[in-house]
Amino acid sequence: MAAVLANVIFKLVAVVLANGIFKLIAVVLANLIFKLMAVVLANVIFKLMAAVLLNVIFKLMAVILAIGIFKLVAVLLTNVIFKLMAVVLTNVIFKLMAVILAIGIFKLMAVLLTNVVFKLMVVVLANVIFKLMTVVLANGIFKLIAVVLANVIFKLMAVLLANVIFKLMAAVLANGIFI
Repeated sequence: MAAVLANVIFKLVAVVLANGIFKLIAVVLANLIFKLMAVVLANVIFKLMAAVLLNVIFKLMAVILAIGIFKLVAVLLTNVIFKLMAVVLTNVIFKLMAVILAIGIFKLMAVLLTNVVFKLMVVVLANVIFKLMTVVLANGIFKLIAVVLANVIFKLMAVLLANVIFKLMAAVLANGIFI
């Protein structure tokens, strides 16, 4: 009877131990598999999100850069075109003014200004006008006027008229180009 009882107890202990060990192994394996799947899924999801974000960021940067480059090119081209047109038109206007002023205003000023008034204006304005004309005539556009207009009073009239016409033309050009 003791042998039978020992056999039953041994089998019972063996079944309980086998059941416990099997459950423990199953829990450990399930835990390991779950962690491995979580790591793999997290890695895949992270890479996918990173790729999508990089694509969005790259497209956004491309759009921003394209807009910035387009604006910069537009500004540079407008600036170059405006300066070129201003130089060309100024050259044409000042050549035309030199001819017209040499024929009309200079003769009128020579007739109207007496010797006394002319000498007084030359004495008073010679220093100021000469300094102003030195600065203005340093530019190549105004060198033609300096050669044509030899009289001091005529130089003053040319500077005043050129300033008004140049500002008017610059305003008209700026308005026309930037529309």
